[in-house]
Amino acid sequence: MSDNMWSEQGKGTSKKGIDIAKNREKRGDDQATLRKHKKQQDMNKKRRETESSTDIEPNMNDLPKWKAQLFADDYAKILEATTWIRRYLALEEDPPIDEISSNPDIVRRLVELLGTSEPALQFEAAWSLTNIASGTSENTRAVVQARGIEAFAQLLLSGEPHIVEQAIWALGNIVGEEVWNRDHALKLGVLPPIIAVIVNDPSISMLRNATWTLSNLCRGKPIPSDIIRPAVQVLTDHVLPKYDSDDRVIIDVCWALSYVTDGPNYRIQWVLDSGIVPHLVELLPRIGTPALRTLGNIVTGSDVQTQIVVDAGILPKLHDILQNYNSNVRREVCWCISNIAAGSHSQIQEVISTGLIVPVIAQLTNSTVDVRKEAGWIITNVCHNGTSQQVQFVVSEGAISALCSLFTLEDVRASTIALEGIMSILKVGEAAKERSGSQYNEYALAVESCGGHEQIEALIYSRDVALKKTASMVMRSYFEQETRDPDEPVTSYGLQRDLQAPPGGYSC
Repeated sequence: MSDNMWSEQGKGTSKKGIDIAKNREKRGDDQATLRKHKKQQDMNKKRRETESSTDIEPNMNDLPKWKAQLFADDYAKILEATTWIRRYLALEEDPPIDEISSNPDIVRRLVELLGTSEPALQFEAAWSLTNIASGTSENTRAVVQARGIEAFAQLLLSGEPHIVEQAIWALGNIVGEEVWNRDHALKLGVLPPIIAVIVNDPSISMLRNATWTLSNLCRGKPIPSDIIRPAVQVLTDHVLPKYDSDDRVIIDVCWALSYVTDGPNYRIQWVLDSGIVPHLVELLPRIGTPALRTLGNIVTGSDVQTQIVVDAGILPKLHDILQNYNSNVRREVCWCISNIAAGSHSQIQEVISTGLIVPVIAQLTNSTVDVRKEAGWIITNVCHNGTSQQVQFVVSEGAISALCSLFTLEDVRASTIALEGIMSILKVGEAAKERSGSQYNEYALAVESCGGHEQIEALIYSRDVALKKTASMVMRSYFEQETRDPDEPVTSYGLQRDLQAPPGGYSC
């Protein structure tokens, strides 16, 4: 599998706090523009190769001439001008998209030409507008303001396959740029004709364009209306099983499903009802991030929905990926595992039984900051949601010192994750102390032996109000910390000094 299958495509950062039910976090995609530009470059390169090598390269000094000729009365002259403008926009280096899109007369005229009855002219105009819409948000907006969405929606009904394909491509560029564009296109009814193209055995080029455009119609926040459900059905029931061997198609299918599952649980159920989860799990090593993002979003759902993914065997796959890929991939894997660890006791036990705790703790102590924080969420969720036996197990594997290592990052988010995890561990230790009649909380002593209590004490002076409040509560509850003025000099507060360490010392 190529490395770009695992390339980072942008993620949200709305990790739910420990006090929110299930601590499960959804993750969105905010950089589909990268895919859009790469797709456009590939199209222009391929089509340039079909043109005669003796063709004269366009000269920017001639642009005013071709602009004037766009408004001629002669069909041949209009076609020639449209072709030259398309060639300007398809230049390999520095195409003058801004210069052309900032001229509303040219853009409006190109949109008008989509409505002619001449296929050659329609195609050249559509290609030109597709290239304009591949640029910046302002470039795309110029096409929209010229009523390009309406014109391309009509062009989907053309009987010419190459024109329909170009219309689909243009709409993919447009609807992926802004949510309003997406919603407007859906209201105009673009979805049924695109689905009809897919189910009628199109060329592979047409299929790739249609799948990519469907993925953009499913993308964006606020999420699109339930009108997109037929798109989900055609992707899961038709495209995924039939075109499994084409990675470009499957990648866009998985991105589309990741957008759909980044929403309410009933939309996750749309995907689950198709029965494709085992297929997605099998695709993980080959397709990478898009498949993982979809599965990761599914496990943000209910425990029942999460269990379907666990039963499909995702955890052994994640175990292998966690130890063999770069930091961006490891972060994504840890995010997915953390959402499973936010589930039921049996799901947490699956995480433990798969042997994931040791490599997760390794990531928690020895990786990039982002990976360490995601790995911290796994341990914190296990400790918050698990049984006392499960907490005891992760502590025996070094969870306390690993979590305390996050305090050294001097990062509010990292400190919050660590503090919540330590607090959950200390609660379990306190309950064990009361059951046994012991005079000490063994886990509190372990935190102290790692120097963690001093790090927690220092958080009392944090500028983050929530972090400061939690740190104060932990110190008062477990380390006999007296309430004092934050302006006083910091002194050492620990446990009762006359206590003897338990046999064998403390496990950090």
